[in-house]
Amino acid sequence: CSLLARIAVTVGVRLMMSLQRLHSIGSGIGLPSSPSPSSSSNIPPHLPRSIGAHPPLHLISYSETDFSTELLALSHNAIRRELLDIYEMLSYFQLAGESALQDEIVRFFVHYSIFEGFVKTFFAMEEAVLFPALRSSGVSLPRALVDSEREKHSQALTDLLSTVSSQKLRILSTPELRVEMGASLKSCADSLTSRLTAYFALQCAQLPPVMRSKIGSKRKSEIMREITDYYLKAKPDGSLYVVMLSQWLAGSRTRSAVRSGSVNTQAVQHWRYDNLSMANYPRYAVWEKRYFGGMQDDVRFFKQRRNALEAKVLKSKSKSDKKMNRNLSKPMSKTNSGKAAGSGTPRSAEDSTGMNGSLSSQTSSRNTSRTASFKTMTSAELNG
Repeated sequence: CSLLARIAVTVGVRLMMSLQRLHSIGSGIGLPSSPSPSSSSNIPPHLPRSIGAHPPLHLISYSETDFSTELLALSHNAIRRELLDIYEMLSYFQLAGESALQDEIVRFFVHYSIFEGFVKTFFAMEEAVLFPALRSSGVSLPRALVDSEREKHSQALTDLLSTVSSQKLRILSTPELRVEMGASLKSCADSLTSRLTAYFALQCAQLPPVMRSKIGSKRKSEIMREITDYYLKAKPDGSLYVVMLSQWLAGSRTRSAVRSGSVNTQAVQHWRYDNLSMANYPRYAVWEKRYFGGMQDDVRFFKQRRNALEAKVLKSKSKSDKKMNRNLSKPMSKTNSGKAAGSGTPRSAEDSTGMNGSLSSQTSSRNTSRTASFKTMTSAELNG
């Protein structure tokens, strides 16, 4: 009886979501607003423009009316969204320099290791699920994306992923390297991002035209579930990978956005309904809690640390500016008069004794009213 009751509740939930889905399917799943090409525009003007800047990371369109695009956009957008978080954390290290703490460095690399595993799982998923499914559906792959070409892309990107993680031990064992840690890691991340987004662009340009005539709604749904299952079974963080795969659909991850209702949680629920089994559907909430308590908590932590450093830099700059302004606004009269008083040519003893009393008296009275230049005149000039 208890089993039948649980089944009835689950079926009821799915039926309710199906009814909700009928109202929104016409417009497709809402795409969260794409991030700006470079977050450097959000960096205060008193900080270097390189802090927080990154290559363009626009999310691509995700619509249930274009099945070919949906199969590609899910993983592509998930990786782009996680890369934005990586850049958010790196901006702190760019600003902190040698003041970065050991625990902070370890925390970043733990976060990055999960991201690295997620991207490597994406490459493995393509070879194990996506491209075999396309071939079995009769899709003829373009030459730029045949097996040998994809292997080149995958190997190059895997190497770039490792350029970041390989620096962990070197940075932790050599504190002097922390001065350039932020700039060094950002340079590696820029190379990875540029190459990765170029690969995504290649897929989105060449695959949809050959997929549209071969992949229908039913086949798309089957492939999407296979992709989700592959991520879920991946080691060591499959449940986290599933949340990372879908959370970008909700848009903003900030607490204020959640409170204001601007987060599209319904889009995530639709995705869960479509792609998770009856047993895994309720488990998603547990996985999601772990994701926000770990991955997203890391991002919030480093953002708060960066904001504190920015405020400190701004305060220091403000004090320096005030001191400079005070120095520039000091009156110059005392200094100039002091220089003028000591700049006259000293008279010789002979000049002084050669003057009669009346001339001395006249000179004395004139000196009180003449300018400093008069004091430089010689006795001969006075007699003349």
